[in-house]
Amino acid sequence: TVPAFLSRRLRLELRVSYTRETTLAYYGVGNASPRPERGPNGEPAIDYFHYGLTHPSLVVRLRIRLAQAWSLQLGNLLSYDDPELRENSSIARDAREPALRRFFRAGDAAHWINLLEYTLYYDTRDGETSTTRGMFHQLRLRLSPGGVDPMPYRYGQVNLTLRWYGTWSRWTFATRLVGDVQFGDVPFYELPRFEDTFALGGANGVRGVPAQRYSGKLKLFGNLEMRVALAELH
Repeated sequence: TVPAFLSRRLRLELRVSYTRETTLAYYGVGNASPRPERGPNGEPAIDYFHYGLTHPSLVVRLRIRLAQAWSLQLGNLLSYDDPELRENSSIARDAREPALRRFFRAGDAAHWINLLEYTLYYDTRDGETSTTRGMFHQLRLRLSPGGVDPMPYRYGQVNLTLRWYGTWSRWTFATRLVGDVQFGDVPFYELPRFEDTFALGGANGVRGVPAQRYSGKLKLFGNLEMRVALAELH
């Protein structure tokens, strides 16, 4: 991250990553899908209900400060996604079902995803790393102009995230409300996610909920946290 790129009004973010996930869970498409301990023929759950995904990616974002609290960010996310569907697993069987074929357009074939990002921010936080007061709201549009090989998925995403922070004594109260809508031919592995992380389940979504049990194109969730500063280091 370069906070002052060429001028104080510009901020450049660059991320190169390589991610290989081998035990992503899939229990079906929809809400609160059940989690059997074994497959229908007695297969271990780790074999029947899991799949893998390798996705190196490159992210470039340029943020432009428009006014005191407002800024506009333009970005591009390019990733090479290589799913690994185990033969006769739950997800491999669903991928062959005619009624679900639109969710598994590329199946287990490796493909590219190119996402164009447009984000509007409203930021009045007193700090980014340890926020104690202020607001941080964003409205983001993502578009994937695919539809043909090697980019088979043509879809979009609109995300509205509202965040508020307040402090009383040593306690900080943080609230987040997220609304996320995906449309078009969304990749099956993006259905439980929003903005590169899981929505329900996981450290960046709603904690304490079983991961990858809720999947769909429409998501609405929130968090309420209380944080306390135990010690200060300078």
